[in-house]
Formats: sequence, C-alpha cells, structure tokens
Amino acid sequence: MMKTGAKLFSTQLERYSDQTTTPGPKVSETDIQIVNTLFEQLAAIFPAWRQAFDGPNGVKAAKRQWMIGLSENEINSTEKLNRGLAMARKSGSAFLPSVGQFVEWCKGGPDNNWESQSHLMLADRTAKAITKEERIAMLDKHQADLHKALRGEL
Repeated sequence: MMKTGAKLFSTQLERYSDQTTTPGPKVSETDIQIVNTLFEQLAAIFPAWRQAFDGPNGVKAAKRQWMIGLSENEINSTEKLNRGLAMARKSGSAFLPSVGQFVEWCKGGPDNNWESQSHLMLADRTAKAITKEERIAMLDKHQADLHKALRGEL
C-alpha cells in the first residue's frame, strides 16, 4: 500500500538521455512496484490497453518510459497519482493514454480543455468510425467554444 504524501520515485533518478550509451536511470524496488501497480490500475480502467504495446517487451519498455516521465515531471506523491487515475476514469476512452497525457492529469490540468477532449474522442476507436468532415466539424466546434471561453462568454 502506498503512503499518502510519501515520495514515490527515488531522487537518484538521472535524466534519461541516450539508451544506447547509458544504462539509464537507477530505480528502486519501490519505484518498480509503484509503476507495476499503476499499470494494473490503468489496465483495469482502459480495456484496450494491450493495443498500445508490442508484447511483453513493449510493456516493459513502456513501464520504463512511464517511470522516467513521472519522475521528470515530479509526479511523486499518492495524491498526484490518484488525481491522474481519477481523470483516467473520467476520460471515457478504452485506450491507454500517453505518459504525457497522464502527467497532465496528475498535475490537475483543466479537464475541459478542448484539445484533450478532441484527442480522447478521436482516439476512442470503440465508438463508430467518423468521417474526416465530422472530425473537422467537431474540432471547429471545440475551437469556437475555446474562443468563447477566452472572451468570457461561457
């Protein structure tokens, strides 16, 4: 069980630069357990998660990149991870988000951002296929809503 407010990712994590010339970040057993638990929870939330990976090696590589991405963006508390998981449950998508999208959710970015909503709608391939014209109309509507919001009309 994770402790609230505890540091989740070790501070020794070094920036990941060139995979071919450096061994990469050093991680603790706790870091590995946290990412494994996070992936178990994400797999329960996103039933089409397997489509994001090319077998077990793909999952292993993704977990490593998620660990690095979370560390680089200081997603280092249970509170932040729980915020990201709450947003994941609200997303309505069947597909696993990118680490960058999850980081934004953890940071508490606006959940009614038109770009993220459009991204989720377009990424959710479980819904019926939409035409290019429908996608353009949807994006135009969200852009118009964004402009209204910026002018204080919403």
